[in-house]
Amino acid sequence: MKNIIPLTSEDVDLTVEAVRKYAAEMAYSFNEPYVRENLYAMANGKVPIMIIKDDNGQIAGVSGMIITPNLYNPEVYEAREFCWHTDPDHAPPVRARLMLRLLDLMVSGCRACGFPLNIAVRAGNRTTAKMLETRGFKLTELIYKKEFF
Repeated sequence: MKNIIPLTSEDVDLTVEAVRKYAAEMAYSFNEPYVRENLYAMANGKVPIMIIKDDNGQIAGVSGMIITPNLYNPEVYEAREFCWHTDPDHAPPVRARLMLRLLDLMVSGCRACGFPLNIAVRAGNRTTAKMLETRGFKLTELIYKKEFF
């Protein structure tokens, strides 16, 4: 049985490891002290971060979003997902179900507040794009990135 619960400071260390896997899978840079410090700062309901814990107390997934004013109208708020990940060690069908549970939780929270939810999807990830489209999300922008190393 996997339970979705809010992130508390007691679960930060395990959540750091889940975020490390997410960063590695997405080829993102990962700064452990920075991630740990920010998770502690956002834990205990300060920012909507949810974790999925299995019966063994391990983190099976994590999602988080921040609420920000719209760039063009500060009276309009929107939610932006900054982490939406499940453990890649799960079989694909299990992982998809966990992703949907986290997504539905983010959607219901935004619906209750009346905030639109923005989710970034890595280019070429048709599986996640299709999952979002079946839940009523629309592609509204493409982001191009140029890196300078």
